Amino acid sequence: MSFFPSGYDFRAQSQRLLHLANVNTPDGDYGFILGADGKFTDIDGKTWWGSRLVQADALGFGLNGTAKASSVSLSFFEDPVDPSDLVTQITELGSVYVKGRAFTRYLQVFDNVEQMYAPVHAPRQVTQLTMDHITIDAPDDVVRVIRLHMESPFRVRNGARRLVYNTADHSRQLGEDNPSYEFIPTEPRQEKSIIG
Repeated sequence: MSFFPSGYDFRAQSQRLLHLANVNTPDGDYGFILGADGKFTDIDGKTWWGSRLVQADALGFGLNGTAKASSVSLSFFEDPVDPSDLVTQITELGSVYVKGRAFTRYLQVFDNVEQMYAPVHAPRQVTQLTMDHITIDAPDDVVRVIRLHMESPFRVRNGARRLVYNTADHSRQLGEDNPSYEFIPTEPRQEKSIIG
């Protein structure tokens, strides 16, 4: 099964892509376009807002027993004469506003430029991360950086569930009782052939 929609030619010169991110909050879901300005309405009518001020880390694979974390940041200049209250609002909400909630990345594909205004493909989910906390940096008098930190999609790879081949664990995976593992041979030595 291909990640791309049926009939989509990802090698065609006319194809286009948008990187999308959905932030789940107690007030609802908010969609953003990563690394591009503008507004996009997908095939389901959801609006995604974009700004080049929003930057996302590339998703990486964990190495040597560690799982790479990820973040999305919004960098902007604060007007020293008439400052906005964005930083104050985010500080009041706190990290509890996002902690443990889903941050989902999507890829929106287009066969041609015209489909950007009338899409025919739904966004395809790439990964889902768990949001952890928010930091706010003020490196000088006017620059502000709001960063949303997320746990890596590979954060639990060293703590995988240990399952054994028995009826209890098989039933746990299926969500219902299943006696099929009662018939697994427990003795590797066979006195006589099963066949004939």
